[in-house]
Amino acid sequence: MARLLILLLLFVWSSTVFGQVSGAGYALRFYGNGVNDIDRVKIQIDDPANGNPGPPADVGATDFTIEFWMRAQESENPAPAIRCGANVNWIYGNIVFDRDRYNQDRKFGLSIAGGRFVFGVSGDGTGDLTICGKTNVLDMEWHHVAVQRRRSDGWMWLYVDGILDAQGDGPDGDIDYPDNGIPGNFCNGPCTNSDLFLVIGAEKHDAGPLFLSFSGWIDEIRLSNVLRYSDNSERPSAPFTSDVNTVALYHFDEGSGDIINDTSAALGGPSNGVRRFGGNPPGPVWVVSDAPLNGISSVASTVTVTFDNPAPSGTSGSFLNGIFQGINFGTNQWIWEDGFGPDTTRHIFFGSASGTSRTFTFAPGPRTLVSINVFAPVAGTLTLTDNLGQTRVQAIATGSMQVVTTGWTQASTTMTVNFTRGWELGVDDIVYQ
Repeated sequence: MARLLILLLLFVWSSTVFGQVSGAGYALRFYGNGVNDIDRVKIQIDDPANGNPGPPADVGATDFTIEFWMRAQESENPAPAIRCGANVNWIYGNIVFDRDRYNQDRKFGLSIAGGRFVFGVSGDGTGDLTICGKTNVLDMEWHHVAVQRRRSDGWMWLYVDGILDAQGDGPDGDIDYPDNGIPGNFCNGPCTNSDLFLVIGAEKHDAGPLFLSFSGWIDEIRLSNVLRYSDNSERPSAPFTSDVNTVALYHFDEGSGDIINDTSAALGGPSNGVRRFGGNPPGPVWVVSDAPLNGISSVASTVTVTFDNPAPSGTSGSFLNGIFQGINFGTNQWIWEDGFGPDTTRHIFFGSASGTSRTFTFAPGPRTLVSINVFAPVAGTLTLTDNLGQTRVQAIATGSMQVVTTGWTQASTTMTVNFTRGWELGVDDIVYQ
């Protein structure tokens, strides 16, 4: 009695674009889970055990620029427009960068409210300012975003796709994390698990439903100790590079695991980050990036998906529900398990013996399914179809792994897997473009 059925699709892909060789490499897909310190990247910027300066990513003592690439949609980032001005209202958007200090000064952050970016700064007793952009960025297109601040007079800038989107005269002075700073006792104890970090993709304190986290894609982050932009310009078209003013640089090209490497080689670094994975759907997940870098879309590269690293949540025999590594498996359609029969590695199969077909959806999609590897302890016929009507039928013999090549040429979103013997089918590797 076989176990396993097909499809899996773990984005632990080994692709030819790894390490920025061609195109954008990888990105992280966040899902806005604003709970339990998950679905985010955390970069520690201070050690409370001593009064030493923080790592280079602790910007704010000098001029600074933070720039990155993002893509998102409105339905997943519902924060309404806010009132900008001498306030800290940036905290009410879907938060993308959070370098807040709970109920304390010297902090900043960037969020999306009403579809527009908002950038906020609080000085060291010198006041607060939130500036609001004008460009709608929730259109599922990639955007280059840069925020800057000048220490001497607190002037703040926000650029979207190379165009100045907002600016204002903010609070003056030093806003890096104080080397002798003490997190306040506001987080069921001291806020050491949140205040001491620059957090990407989430509201760092998990303070409740009024404080929303970001859902979408992020790629290529560079932190600099200078003002990079002084006028409107063409948006970048290549991965960021490091120079003497780069204090942290994250390409997000690891493609798996939880360490986010700072490749800047800045003195005093690296300022490595940690991926905090989890939630429903679980995030952030590694995805092949199609950001418009070097004029090459990495989704056109061949990707091989395995199912071993990272493993899905739970234990062997658990349902694989929702979005995992960029694929939506629905609810109670699929079960994953460890090695079985001719396959010694992890795989998935139908969630029950009822019925002969199940579906899954590429996310964000669309993709072109090239092939899958399958096995079955009982012979049967496998039929693969997609939402465009492309079909592949193949007889599956028993006792060995077999490659099913689709021959499809069109990218699509929803795959239907039908096997005449139901869950007597397992699939491990999936190849797509």
